[in-house]
Amino acid sequence: MERKQPDILYDLTNSSQTSDLFPKRFWKLCTLECLDMLENEARISSCQDKQGELYLRKNLLSYLQRIRGVTCDKDQIIITCGIQQSLDYLCRLFPPGRQTILMEEPGFHKAAAVFSNNNINV
Repeated sequence: MERKQPDILYDLTNSSQTSDLFPKRFWKLCTLECLDMLENEARISSCQDKQGELYLRKNLLSYLQRIRGVTCDKDQIIITCGIQQSLDYLCRLFPPGRQTILMEEPGFHKAAAVFSNNNINV
């Protein structure tokens, strides 16, 4: 008897093409709203809070409390440019000395590079 393969709702592999699931119109609306919030164009190119835009951190805090039950303060939230910068910051939290991290193979090679650059065995 042949087993029927289940329908795959979400393909979460690195090479999946799920752009049709991304809420592009909503993202555009939010982007435009954020740009409208800027007081003037000079603010775009000036130095901002090193932890990220306060308005975004406050809204993330509200979301995390409501949806995830996270108890924290807006000052504990850091906005980064992506996963590699986030991992780099996390690596700096490890105690000094040789650390080891386990990763699957094949895995995210850019993450492995961040760990290696921070003297962490992969």
